[in-house]
Amino acid sequence: MSRPADNQALYQTLFRTLRIKESTMDEINSAIADSFIDLTAGMRYPMRNYLDLKKISTILRPFPRMSQFLQTVRIPYNKDERSQFISALHHPKSYLCGINLADDKLISTAVLLRNHTEVGQRFTTEFSDWRHNNKDKIRPFGFVTPHCFIAQAKLAKEQDEPSGSMIEAAAAIKKYLSKYADAFTKLFASKQFVHVYLEQGMDEMEFTEAESNVNDLISEYTEYSGNYYSDGEGEGELDTED
Repeated sequence: MSRPADNQALYQTLFRTLRIKESTMDEINSAIADSFIDLTAGMRYPMRNYLDLKKISTILRPFPRMSQFLQTVRIPYNKDERSQFISALHHPKSYLCGINLADDKLISTAVLLRNHTEVGQRFTTEFSDWRHNNKDKIRPFGFVTPHCFIAQAKLAKEQDEPSGSMIEAAAAIKKYLSKYADAFTKLFASKQFVHVYLEQGMDEMEFTEAESNVNDLISEYTEYSGNYYSDGEGEGELDTED
């Protein structure tokens, strides 16, 4: 299980979503740490619909190799502004890496809430309604209805601010992987910095194997998202040749 993050996207995320005009590395590291805290909250606090790392890696991916997840930063939650909160969760500038869900198919979602009281069924309904009304931003895999798992942990202290984040499995990550795979291929072809790693005991074959594994993963995402079509309601059929 892995979650990509990059500094360039995080600067934009902190500026647009968290309204931090001039973010520092401490604030970027804090945003990443908060996202880890949300992921593991169920291990430390009472949680409705208990969610841990094992359950995330099990219920959010339909295929074993698709273990790369996209996560948003922690976003303040206000029960009187649920629609704005849900919209902020889905905004491309809310993710730890430069991703737009509209670029490709969505597989599954888990919303991680931290609140003083239970949000109840109303939040689930509004979340589903938002996605239904914004189908242009959410493109489901054709062969599976996007699974949405909403978990909530109770805040330990009364003065803690309610918040939430979202983690998803989506084929849009292949665009992100391709970007850095291409950059790696260019660097490796010119042998830039390779000697530094060889001096530390690595073998040059390890670079070749890593490049091959990433390219295989990109091909797998492309294959699954391309061989299926969506009928617009989140359920589709296998696209077979005659």
